[in-house]
Amino acid sequence: MAELVRGDLASVIDHTALDPCLGGEEIDRLCDEVAEFGFASACVASRWVARAHERLGTRGRVCSVVGFPHGDSSWRAKVAETRQAVSEG
Repeated sequence: MAELVRGDLASVIDHTALDPCLGGEEIDRLCDEVAEFGFASACVASRWVARAHERLGTRGRVCSVVGFPHGDSSWRAKVAETRQAVSEG
């Protein structure tokens, strides 16, 4: 079973940590698990993109969300948040 998780299954899962109470240590742990198990990406809140990108380097990918959790921010705010996330990795 561990080989299945490390291979085919993990490669299509975005390992996600979006709890607003999380700190840097939890984001680092998430990134380490992405690299260890071969998850498709580390999905983090936009404020953690730079840290996750730095932690993962070439060992994995980072994805993020904008307008989270409710999506009720203006489209201009979402565009700005997206641009910042892209520029940070």
